[in-house]
Order: sequence, then structure tokens, then C-alpha cells
Amino acid sequence: MLWLFYFGLVGSFCLCFKEAWKGIKNDFMMIHKDPALESSLEILFCYPGFWALFFYRLSHVIVKWKIPLIPRIIMGMIRIMTAVDIHPRAKISDEGVFIDHATGVVIGETAEIGAGTTIYHQVTLGGTGKIMHRGQRRHPIVGKNCMIGAGAKLLGAITIGDNCQVGANSVVTKSIPDNCTALGIPATVVRKVKCPLTMNDPVSKAVCELHRRVVELEEALDVASKADSCADLLAAQEQANEANEKHWHKMRNMLMESKKNHVSSGSIDELKLSLELTSKAPFYNDDSFLSDSDDNN
Repeated sequence: MLWLFYFGLVGSFCLCFKEAWKGIKNDFMMIHKDPALESSLEILFCYPGFWALFFYRLSHVIVKWKIPLIPRIIMGMIRIMTAVDIHPRAKISDEGVFIDHATGVVIGETAEIGAGTTIYHQVTLGGTGKIMHRGQRRHPIVGKNCMIGAGAKLLGAITIGDNCQVGANSVVTKSIPDNCTALGIPATVVRKVKCPLTMNDPVSKAVCELHRRVVELEEALDVASKADSCADLLAAQEQANEANEKHWHKMRNMLMESKKNHVSSGSIDELKLSLELTSKAPFYNDDSFLSDSDDNN
């Protein structure tokens, strides 16, 4: 009869692993955005955040099977091993999440985390300490493609929008809309971007920068079309030239940084293409920045 018990235990683990596989695979792929990663083998031995998410996903499946106690025991053991405390009832997107450095991270029972979010060490997604009934939401909801800086505390039933960034050591007690950067104690919105970008993705950053540049050029053309004199037109054109030069310097630095961080050749080629396209932008015809970028690298 003992072998039947072992057979059932192994079978249950296989079913659990199969159901959790999508999230495990996407968590694994998320870590490849880390510029410090040199090989996939490092993920298995040097990234405790991955192991915390690995066992969370197994425990979460067991929770959905309505099996009591076992999920909490598993995550209790993982907390001792990784210093990451994730409640098995928390909802973390199976499209992939990255917990970097993974020390002192706390994710409460009713917390939710969207796809593509990066969480650094000492982050807490917790409650405010107010007495609430069981089943009520008392922890934050974090949207997609967010970055939660080291030591940040997100407290209460608040919502952090998509593509947001929360600065290190900030204390967030109020909801934040999409595409915002929040800093301070208590945290306040200090910046709102019109074009969302994906963390650590040079191609997405280049597209966002191109979008911002097009908006600037359209505004400059609008000013030029309303100019009352030739002097106003020349001033508008000079302003556009100056903005375009700053844009080119920024794009070149992004390309150099991508090469230093060993970004894939495909991403670098797309970034170069972006530079070539913007060289044809109005008010600025000098392509020396593109040749300088290639020479320096």
C-alpha cells in the first residue's frame, strides 16, 4: 500500500507542475532581461526570487484545489530559504514576473501583480493594519510592466496602474494612474509619460523615444505654421534643431548602452534602424551621430 501512496504523491505533483508550468516558464524568461545574467544556468543557482515564484506557483495551484495547510507550509519553508514571503493566495500573473535580489520581499494574501512587473528587494505589498473582514481586499493591485523600487512599501487596497514606476523607499498609500512615476513619503506622482515603455527593453525604449520626438516635431511645426513673421519661423526651426540634436545624443547613448549590456543582435539592429529613420526627420539632416556610434563600438 505504501507504493500506492508514493504513486499518488508523484502523480499529484506532476499534475500540479503541469498546471503551474506556464507561469514558471514565463518567470524564467523574464530573468533574461537582467543585464547581469550570463547564462541560463545561473537562474537555477543564483536567483532565489525565481525559486520563490516557482514554489508559489505550485502552492497556488494547491490552493485552487482547495487543499488546506499544505500551501502555507510550503511557502513557510521557502520563506526561510529565500527570505521572500509570498502568500499562496496572492494572484501573480502567469505571464511572468521578476523579483530581483529577492531579500525581504512580502506579498500579502489579496495582493495582485500584473505581467512583466519587476520587484526589487525589501518591497512590501501589505495592509494598513486596519481591522477588516475575511475576504475583503486589503492589499495592493499592481498593473502590468511596473517597476517597484527597493524598499518601497505599497499599503492598503490601492491600485498601481500599468507601466508605473515606484521609487526606492517610497511609501504608497493612494492609487496611482497608468504611466506614472511616484516618489516620496507619502508617494506623489512626479512624472507622467505619454508613451509607456517596457522595463530593460532597448527596442521599446527606442520606439517610445521616437514617439516623443514625433510629438515634439508636430508641436514645432504647429508653432511654425502660426508664426506671424520670418523671425518667428526661424526661431521655431532653431528650437526644433536643438531638440533634435538632444534626441540624437540620447538615441546614440541607448545604442551604446545596449551593446555594453550584451543585448541581442536583433534588438541592436532594430535600434540602429530607428536611428537611420530619425536621420530623415525634418530640421536635421546630419547623420554623423550614426557613424560616430558605429565607430565607437
